[in-house]
Formats: sequence, C-alpha cells, structure tokens
Amino acid sequence: MNVGYFCSYIPEEIIQSCNATPVFLSSDSLATTQAIPYLPTPFCPFSKILLNSLLAEKNLELNFIIFGGGCDAGRKLYDIFIALQPKTPCHYLHIPLVSNQESLKFYRHSLNDLANKLLSFQGISQYNFIENLRIILDHSFTIKQTRSQNFLTGELPGDSLLWDKIQLQSSLDSTISSKISILLLASHLFVENIIQLLEEKEFRVFDGSATGMRRYIFPDIEYTPEHHALDTLARWYLVNKVPCPGYNPQKRLEILQKFINRVGIQGIVYFYPKFCDQSLYDLSFLKKQIKIPLLPVEHDMSYSSIGQWETRIDAFREVLLSQ
Repeated sequence: MNVGYFCSYIPEEIIQSCNATPVFLSSDSLATTQAIPYLPTPFCPFSKILLNSLLAEKNLELNFIIFGGGCDAGRKLYDIFIALQPKTPCHYLHIPLVSNQESLKFYRHSLNDLANKLLSFQGISQYNFIENLRIILDHSFTIKQTRSQNFLTGELPGDSLLWDKIQLQSSLDSTISSKISILLLASHLFVENIIQLLEEKEFRVFDGSATGMRRYIFPDIEYTPEHHALDTLARWYLVNKVPCPGYNPQKRLEILQKFINRVGIQGIVYFYPKFCDQSLYDLSFLKKQIKIPLLPVEHDMSYSSIGQWETRIDAFREVLLSQ
C-alpha cells in the first residue's frame, strides 16, 4: 500500500507502522492544465502543481493520500480533490498552530484517527500497530538524532537531506571551506534546481527547505521507550521539529539563529512561492530579526525566471564577498 503525503508535520512513522510505504509528494512535472479550472490564478503554485499531479494517471499507484497543513491552500486542495476523486481513499490531518499541552493532546488524537483509518485498509490490529510503532521509533530516533547532529554542526550541506540522500562529510577540504556558506530557506518547488544553481555559483549551500531541514532535523529530540508511542510521536513533530513558516516563529528563529552562529552562515537565500502569505510573514519577521544579509527570491509555476535569479544571486555574492 503506497501512501502519499506532502506536509512535513505528517509522521512517516505512522505510515510505516501500518505496513504501508510513505511516498513524499513533490511533482517533477510543472503542468497545471488539469488544476486550472478549480483554483484561482493568484493561488499557491505548489498546490496547483500537486493537484495537477494527483489528478494525472501517473499517480494511480497511490492507494491512499494524506492531506494536511495549517494554511488555506492545503485545506482547499483537499476539498477539491475529494470532490473530483471521491473514490480515492484520503484523509485530512488537522495540525494545531501552537504547541502546548492542549494542542499536543489534540495532535495526538489526530494521529490516532489517521492510524485507525490506515489500519482499517491494512487489516492490522491496534496492538500490532503499537508494537510496530515502538520498533520503528527506536530506529527513527537514531536516524533523526544523527541527521540533526550532523546538519547542525555543518556536515550535511547541499542536497544531502533531499529524498533521503544522506552523504556525511567527515572532513571539509580547503575548497569547500573557502566557499561562502549560505542557508537556503525554500518550499517544495525547485529545491534541487536552486541548490544546483547556487553550488554552481560557488556557494556552500545548507538545505533548510521543506524537503530538507524542516522535514528531517529534530533538534533536542528525546525518546524513552517507556512513554506511549503516539505521545512520543506527537512531541517529535509538533514540538521538536524545525517549525515551518506560520508555526511558532520565535522557536523557528531561535533554531535558525543557533545554526547560523554555529556553522558560520554568511547569508540566507529565501526562495519562496508566489501568493504564499505564510512565507511573506516569515520573510518579514526574519529580515527584522536576523542580522546577516538575506536575499528573497520569488518563483511561480515555472523555472523561466532563472536568468533573473542568476543576476540577483551574482549581486548577492558580491555583497557577501565585500563584507
């Protein structure tokens, strides 16, 4: 059973514990033909591309789809999809915007509802699910702890966190250490393309995107097998992961600032999608709080602006070199 999802607050451990295969959705196709009739022009480009992809025949291999998120676009995407594809099993995971005891309880309840829905398709008992989850948490804790430590000490630059490509660097050669270190804050779209472009411009890029740092880095993560497995999972994803734009901006700032200081980040490239209010609020907040140069780069549903991006990136590099 293949289960598609796209929000970094949806734990892949839940899917794995139901003996299903998690498939992180980020379409390679930039087509929006099938989505155009259902979404307005000034709307999240990622949602348009993802809806187009979900309506295409190539996604028929998905047996179940999990929608989620804290923005209107994510909910709108779910509403349109279930109206157009009522026979496709799917679920919307409600994610609270704050992290306190009440929201943790609510989030844990939401995760339990999701698990029960997946279990009903898989024919697995709740007991077996909890046993599977305990085993998977043991393994996941080690992986998340290792990835977090290596990223936060500067050993996982570039696309090493994308799509589970973990390439640890035990030592930095003189060529890498002489490059300008920048943090890329980005959405789901074009992440690999923009990392490649930045590395061609002789930057050392640290991936802070929705498919990198925000998905895989869990600073200060804790785990004791004696705790209830779902309670542990709720804490990991609602409290311990790097917050997305729109979720806990103060904690997000603290984590980013700690990483910037520890690794010696010299600049930030903020690569955000058009019409994304949460990214614009986050961008405004970070520009006021973070003291190193920050380059905002907006994109829409295409890679057609690469010439403009290159010009601005070259100018940004000159600014960083002159400091």
